[in-house]
Parts: sequence; structure tokens; C-alpha cells
Amino acid sequence: MFDRSGIWKALAFAGLAMAGPACAQSLRGWTEFEGPLGVSWKLYGQISGGFMSIDDGFETDQALVDNGNSGTRIGITGERDIGTGIVSFTFETALGTRGSSQIGQTSVPTDSILGRRTLRFLEVKYQGPLGHYAIGQGSMATDGVAEIDFSGTSLAAYSFVSGAGGGYSFRDQSGTLTPIIVSGVFRNFDGGRRLRIRYDTPEYRGFSIGAALGKEVVNPNDDNTYSDFSVRHSGAFGEIETSVAVGYGRIETPAGAVSEALLASASAWHKPSGISVTLATGAQQRGSAGSYDYLKLGYRKDWFILGETRLSVDYYAGRDLLFTNSESQSVGVAVVQDIDRYGIEAFVLLRRYAMEDAGTTGFEDVTAFFAGARFKF
Repeated sequence: MFDRSGIWKALAFAGLAMAGPACAQSLRGWTEFEGPLGVSWKLYGQISGGFMSIDDGFETDQALVDNGNSGTRIGITGERDIGTGIVSFTFETALGTRGSSQIGQTSVPTDSILGRRTLRFLEVKYQGPLGHYAIGQGSMATDGVAEIDFSGTSLAAYSFVSGAGGGYSFRDQSGTLTPIIVSGVFRNFDGGRRLRIRYDTPEYRGFSIGAALGKEVVNPNDDNTYSDFSVRHSGAFGEIETSVAVGYGRIETPAGAVSEALLASASAWHKPSGISVTLATGAQQRGSAGSYDYLKLGYRKDWFILGETRLSVDYYAGRDLLFTNSESQSVGVAVVQDIDRYGIEAFVLLRRYAMEDAGTTGFEDVTAFFAGARFKF
């Protein structure tokens, strides 16, 4: 069934995409400006969405959606050098249109423009000689730890493989919808954004350490306490650019129950050949079981005058992520094409999700096709 309510989004997106050359030039003139008290302000954002088709083994649905891998958003930052360091403020919000990772057979999230759930950042930071300090709604220390990736195709595919069709339910072999949704058995344990306090050390020889403590405020039904810790390193070995991150996350419920997770990712990119390799892994250590491994091979090349072309193929294998003896596997193929003149990245993704559980009659595979574009300013 085609989601006609999304047609206006497609028209708006297409119009902005066609206006790309003019926008790209004119926006540069007014997105950065000086305010009172010596504060430098910058307005930024992106429009990101496309067309998604999902085959659950019995039915095929199509919809126009926001990109769950990198959604439409707008934000503003202001910063001032106070001599001993730089103080900055950031406000960023998603636009609340239905995302490719949320929509399902029976659940179509309603649009919620500038609502509580769309808040991404509302924070104050201080960057000084002893490190970075942040308070407010923003990234926890493990945000991005499982998502280090030099392939250049993260707009379409990365370790969060449920970005396309994550809200869809698996059907059993009789065609009956089960309560198991794709995102429930394809997770990467990456840290999110919370109302938190965070500290990061200064970078030393490519290394930095971060820690955060926070509460969930965007979801009113979540009263858990979140804490985490991460170690990151970026560097180069000759012509190979590398980056690695390791993290630990802890969640405590109001009743005192605790769950813990270890996560890590690493990526290496050989620039002359354009070949990259990305690995990610994670495991819940306490409170519940579950683990996964992720492998991605990428290739980047300037084949066309339009801009760089980026290709990738990835594989995800999860174990016990929803219940004991369950296995989840996904294979994805992605293409991202830069269109430099218009400031646009176009993408195509084909992904297949498979789920197995010992003792059941089995589940039908879910196949996702997702194509769209992103315009940033």
C-alpha cells in the first residue's frame, strides 16, 4: 500500500533538491553571523529522505519516509572564545517526519514537528586546556562508538542495520505477523543522546577518553539512569587512515536492576586504492544476554564528473538479542553518489533481514529497498 500522506514531503524534497545550486550559494551568505557579546553563530541543517519498499514475505509496502540513518534536522550553534577556552551552545531538532526505521505494517508514526521527541541537542560546552565539558541534552560518551566507518556509505548503511524497515514485524511461515520487529533483533548497542553531564580528555597522540552520566528526557516513559565510558583513537599508518573506539554502557532502572554492554568498532581506509574495511561488535554483559558482529567492505572512487562514488557490502550476525537461541543475520549492498554541484548525496540500499529461533516454525525474511538523497547546508 502506497503512503499517500507522504506525497507532500516528496514534492517538498524534490523542490529543494532542484533548487540546490541556488540554495548552496545563497545559504553560505547568511548561515554564519556575528551576534552580541562576540558570539559567533552558525545555522545548519539537512533534508534527508526517500522512497522505501519492504517485502515481508507475504506483502509489499511502499512509503515516502525520512531517512532513519541520518534524518532531516535543523540546528544552530554559537561560540565565544573567553581566553581560557571556548564556550559554545547548540540547539538541534529533528523535524519529526516518519522515519524509515520506525514505520511498520501496523504502525505508522504520526508526524510531530518540533515536539519533545524531536529534540536532539540542547547543550552548553566548554573546551579548555584540560578537556571538554558538556551539560544538557546531547551525546553520551558511547554515542558513535559502534559506528566508526570510513566507507562513506553510512547515509545508507552502517552497523545500525535496521535503519531501513526497523519497525516491520517478521511473519511466521503461515503469514501471521509476530510481535518480533526488525529493530528488536538487529541492534548495535551504540550510545544515544540524553540529558547528561560529560567530560572528554584532551587528545593525546590520537587518544581521548570520555565519560558521561545522564537521564532520558525525550521519552517520558523512560526513567532509567544511564552512564558510560569510552576510549577513542584516530591516526594514520602511511597511506592508511584508521580509527577505533571502545565503550562500556550501564543502564539502571528505578528498581535497581542493571544491564551492561560492551561495544567497539574500527575502520581502516587505504586512500590510494579507495578500499576500506569496517568492523563492529557488541555484547550485553549483565541483565540480559545478546551479542553481534558486523563486517563491512567499502570502495570509494571518482568515476564520474558528478563527484565521488562510494560502494559497500556488509554483513551482520546477531545472537540471543531478543531471546535465547535466536539468531539474526542481515546482508546489505549500498551505493552513495555525490552530486557536488548541487550539494546532494544520492543513495540506494538493498538489505535482507533473516531471523531464526530454535523450537519455532521459522520466520519469513524481510527485504528492504531504500533510495533517496540528502541535502546539507
